[in-house]
Amino acid sequence: MPSDLFALARDNAPRLADQCQETIDSKTGDDRPTIEAFAALVDEDARVGVNMRPSVLAPILGGESYLNMNELAEKDSQSGSIGYEQALRKRLGQWYDRRVTFEAEFERGTEFKYGAVNVGTAGALRYQGVCAILKHEALTIVGLLPSDSLQRYVNGSDVDTDRVEAEVGSWDSRCHVAVIKLDGRACRCSPAEWRRLVCSGDDFIEVICVDSFGADEVSHVRITESEEARLRQAVYNTYTGGDPTTNREVHALIEVKGDLRSRGMTLEVVADA
Repeated sequence: MPSDLFALARDNAPRLADQCQETIDSKTGDDRPTIEAFAALVDEDARVGVNMRPSVLAPILGGESYLNMNELAEKDSQSGSIGYEQALRKRLGQWYDRRVTFEAEFERGTEFKYGAVNVGTAGALRYQGVCAILKHEALTIVGLLPSDSLQRYVNGSDVDTDRVEAEVGSWDSRCHVAVIKLDGRACRCSPAEWRRLVCSGDDFIEVICVDSFGADEVSHVRITESEEARLRQAVYNTYTGGDPTTNREVHALIEVKGDLRSRGMTLEVVADA
C-alpha cells in the first residue's frame, strides 16, 4: 500500500530536530557557533527553487501553471499521436524506470513536483539553467529529502522506503536536514561558500510538493553569468541560423525578461561556481 510521504515528513520532524541538536551539541570550539550560524542561514533564507528551461518558464509567467512530467505526458497524449506511457518515457528518458518506481511507492506520487532548497544560487543546474524561486508561502504540502531521491533511494525495482522514512522532513525541518547532511563540510568551508554548499549544480536538498503554482507564486528568477552570457551571445547567432533548440531558448529568455519587467522584477544574474 502506498505511503503518505508528507505524513511521514511531519511525523519525522521531531526526530530530525533532536538529531540536529545532537549534531550541534557535539561540536567544540569554533565549530559550534559556525554550525549554528549555518543553521540560521538555512532557516531564514531558504526558499524553494525549481530549475527549468526558459521555454518552460515563459508560459508560466504568461499565466499557465507549472506541470510535472506526468501532467506534460498526459497533455502530449491528448493529441492522439502518442500514448501516455510512450510520452512519459520520452520525457523522462534514462530516468523513466526509476521515477515511475519511486512515485508508485507514495500516495499522490504522480502529482509530485520536484525542486531544491535554495539559499541564493541559480539552483540545481543539471536540471536546466534558469531557476524560479518561489515565495515563502507558495507551497503548503512539502517533503524534503537530503539529496536526489532517484539516486539515493531507488535500486532497480526497489525503493528503500525505510531510509526515506528515516530521512524525510517537512519544510519546517529545512535547517535540520541541512545540518545533518552538511555539518562537516559547513564547518570546513567559509560562510561565503554555504549558499552553494546547500544547492549547487550536482548536489542539493530535494523538495517534493503537490501544490499547483504559477506566476503569482514566483518571487524572482535567477540565472548564472555563464548561461546568461551564452544565451545573450546566441541572440546574434539566430540571425545567421544557429541551433533550433538554442534559438527557441533565446527567444523564450527574451520573453521571460519582458514578463518579469511587467511584474516589476528583473532576472537576477548570479556568479558561477
